[in-house]
Amino acid sequence: MDVELVKKLGKLSNKSAGQIEGVDQLIFDAFNYRCMINCVNSVPDSNFNKTSLFNLFGAGGTISIIVNIGKLVDTRKDVNSLRKLWDNYKKSVPIPERKIIDQEFQDKTILNPVLNFRHGVVAHNGITSIITWEEVDVVLKFLIRAWHLVSEQSGAPVIGPTYDFIAVSHGFNHIFTPQELTLMEQSWVEYSANFKVWMHEPIE
Repeated sequence: MDVELVKKLGKLSNKSAGQIEGVDQLIFDAFNYRCMINCVNSVPDSNFNKTSLFNLFGAGGTISIIVNIGKLVDTRKDVNSLRKLWDNYKKSVPIPERKIIDQEFQDKTILNPVLNFRHGVVAHNGITSIITWEEVDVVLKFLIRAWHLVSEQSGAPVIGPTYDFIAVSHGFNHIFTPQELTLMEQSWVEYSANFKVWMHEPIE
């Protein structure tokens, strides 16, 4: 077991000013926020989706996803990021896929729409830009695959966030109809299945 890698992935790492998040948690939170937004959007005509609270939920969830992606690809000194772990552990990855991931981290062809949104809208009061969920999903797919290639070298990899809908929908019966909850559960099951698919699907 690579104790140092396990510590950076799944546990809080000590830092002089306190503690920092593990990379696993950043990945899982970004994915699960996206999964929940997809779930709620599966019932667009619900009464909840017509409220101000829904707008706050959507904005907050979107920002959380974007912020976590930014943390995952951060290269600044003394941060705990997937990008830095990738640079340290990529030698064990087969060369063809390693080159593709290296190139993306360098050129940011896939990453740029999300990072530009983060820099212009979330981190600064810049020009408003538009980002699509398709662009976010492509980034999550890329990062989840890179994370898996690093994580499996730890000797204690985490399988991934495989929550059942019942575990994340407490109280929803007071907001949504039974028919809406059925559609939302189907959406949750369908989207959450992407995590394990993306983990094991080589980037080409």
